Amino acid sequence: MNVSWTDVGCDVRAPAKLNLFLDVGRKRDDGFHPLDSIFQAISLYDDIAIRRRDDLEITLVEAGIDCGARNLVVRAADALRACVGGRIPFGVEIALTKGIPYGGGLGGGSSDAAAVLLALSTLWNLDVPRRDLEALGARLGADIPFFFHGGTCRCEGRGEIITPLFEQFDGVESHYVLVCPGIAVSTADIFADLDRSGRGAVDLTRSSRLVSMPLSAVRDELARGGLAFNRLEDVACDRVEELRNLGLRMRERSFLSVQMSGSGSSFFGTCRDARHAEDIALELRRDRWLPNAARVYTVHSLPGWPGLGGRRGGRRGGRRGGRRGG
Repeated sequence: MNVSWTDVGCDVRAPAKLNLFLDVGRKRDDGFHPLDSIFQAISLYDDIAIRRRDDLEITLVEAGIDCGARNLVVRAADALRACVGGRIPFGVEIALTKGIPYGGGLGGGSSDAAAVLLALSTLWNLDVPRRDLEALGARLGADIPFFFHGGTCRCEGRGEIITPLFEQFDGVESHYVLVCPGIAVSTADIFADLDRSGRGAVDLTRSSRLVSMPLSAVRDELARGGLAFNRLEDVACDRVEELRNLGLRMRERSFLSVQMSGSGSSFFGTCRDARHAEDIALELRRDRWLPNAARVYTVHSLPGWPGLGGRRGGRRGGRRGGRRGG
């Protein structure tokens, strides 16, 4: 875990993620949509400071503003406390400094929640196995389990079936230009639109592009742009015309590929190297068509990063046999 321990608590850096590939299947009987996705951690972070309290309260402060109990970070801390029957040695104040934009499909809230679960399990000296912490996170949010593993992973099911791709990606640092337009997009609305449109009425066990592809070929296909796909992108662009315009304008640049991350609203372009990323980012920052609230980042993947859990693991889930600008 990217954590610094002190006498009064700890400080954690929680990275964002990109969906390099995202397919979504038809809604299941339990109301959730199955996913088949390639997640990759990137160099854009939230910073979390956890400090002991003299009572047993759990509080969250973000940029000097008190946050409510519905925040995912507070829900994660409360869920961990409930998991051990409420027996914690002291309360905590969690101070969250956001570097990852809200509502961008970048997993900032999920990364923060995973970081808090892991940090508090150590700070409170709880005897909760990592697999149980990961399962607890999965119940809170579909993206959370990935951040226990880090690097680049294939995530399936609701996100809890994880295949690490360390061998395929650890030797290579990938570079991207990330554009966060500052447009709020509701994930629930995007999935509701997906169901109404019929675009999500697919069987992932047969139709997902990753099903018949050997894992050894995934990195090369992504590098060539051959796997650049997000089933939610057209749905989001139908709902918000500005997103469609953003994707079209980015595709006019010399990116290897361009796509939306998660359910939006961020788009990213894959670059040849760091210099290529810096050059295109500079061009984009000079463009007057970007929304006033937009932010442009150059970011890279985190090869070798072992996840917030701090160690490398094998396949999980029981599957059957940056630099900122703007």
